[in-house]
Amino acid sequence: MKNGSRGDLIDDVANTTDLTKDQAFKAVDGLFDAILHRAANGQKIIIRGFGTFSTKHSSARVGRNPRTGEAVEIAARSTLTFRAAKPKD
Repeated sequence: MKNGSRGDLIDDVANTTDLTKDQAFKAVDGLFDAILHRAANGQKIIIRGFGTFSTKHSSARVGRNPRTGEAVEIAARSTLTFRAAKPKD
């Protein structure tokens, strides 16, 4: 199975709707922007039947460089997570 790209997703949206490729690009891009914007503001995005996007915060911590064993400061960060919805039976 081949992995899909953003361009493949845009083509699929254009082919399954009455949108032009340019309109599909704007729709897909707009959806991604909206998800990232809401997640950056700490909101959870729930799309029923698809999944949930949310942010996960990791505190700053001290790690180790595996080559040298030297202590390394790892900065705090937030990451976008996705949890798929349960499949329908």
